[in-house]
Amino acid sequence: MQRNTLLEDLSSKTPHYLKPILGRYKRIKVATILKIHPVYLS
Repeated sequence: MQRNTLLEDLSSKTPHYLKPILGRYKRIKVATILKIHPVYLS
């Protein structure tokens, strides 16, 4: 998908200190797609 490529490109251009935030956003997005309410959101 083009969106995944765009996200990976954005990740490669993300400053080091923002990578954890981007990673957390990805996990939340995946959890939302799977309709799971993970512990780190509660």
